[in-house]
Amino acid sequence: MFYRISAQPLPAVSEVDMLVRKTVWRCADKRNILVYVREGSCTFTIHSKDYILKKGQFLLIPAEQPYVRRPLDDTECSFTYLHFTTAEPITLVTREELEAYITKREERLERSIASHDGEDTAAERYIFLTQFTDACDMQETVLPLLDGVVAAFHQNEYYSRLSLSLGLLSLLATLGKGAMAEFRRHNLPAGGTYPPQLQRALFYINKNYKQKITIEALCAHCDVSPQHLIRLFHKHLGTTPIQFINRNKIFHAIEMLRATDLSVKEISYELGFDNPNYFSRLFKKEEKMSPSDTRYRIRNYHHLHIPSPAEKE
Repeated sequence: MFYRISAQPLPAVSEVDMLVRKTVWRCADKRNILVYVREGSCTFTIHSKDYILKKGQFLLIPAEQPYVRRPLDDTECSFTYLHFTTAEPITLVTREELEAYITKREERLERSIASHDGEDTAAERYIFLTQFTDACDMQETVLPLLDGVVAAFHQNEYYSRLSLSLGLLSLLATLGKGAMAEFRRHNLPAGGTYPPQLQRALFYINKNYKQKITIEALCAHCDVSPQHLIRLFHKHLGTTPIQFINRNKIFHAIEMLRATDLSVKEISYELGFDNPNYFSRLFKKEEKMSPSDTRYRIRNYHHLHIPSPAEKE
């Protein structure tokens, strides 16, 4: 799941805290909070889900959202807390809503490029961010932004307050860019500009992943022959339409295993499979483990220290 954060007008930072704690803390703040772990580790519990935060990781806590912070192994943890407000409340968006936003964004960009009318020159209104972000691989980028926000907060003058808002926006945008890149890697493959017919096929697959998608329906939507569609997928994506459709469904199945209590059979029907046994075989072929084992591993990730079958390879 992704959170939608309003970027216009600029977010306002109301408080910056540098904390070292090893106590239990329960709270539901009236402001949004972005937590960063500088040293150590601890557990945050939100909606009965545990997030184990370690050095270099961020957690977004929207306003009024209750959370519990607990130490790990009775050790201290060093945090930076950024309290901030936005013009609109931070809201949870579904994967379908985010896909629709991306689709409209891509279509708007296409129209702008084709017509040269500057339609796409307006700044983005929203940033999309996951609740948990592992920024360990982005430290050279995010840490200067974070430290800039902390420094600007302690300077009480107009341009410092402006720098504060701009700094927080840059930090959120950088984290959001990483989250969106991961989302697109699974949903809208990168690799340059695709032919319009292939783009329509990809958008159709992502929009209708809960349906049984046939080659005939896909070809009719894109106005191409089956042979031409297969050539497009092979040339630009290195796969077949059916393989891409199934891989996309498996990705959504993993998310449903994580976020819902639906049975494997229910998930298979939800994703448009007629045969749950076929779905399970396909899933195991792709993920090197069964759907049930995958759900167990996801929900017990922080207690398991064994490599997955894919990692062993």
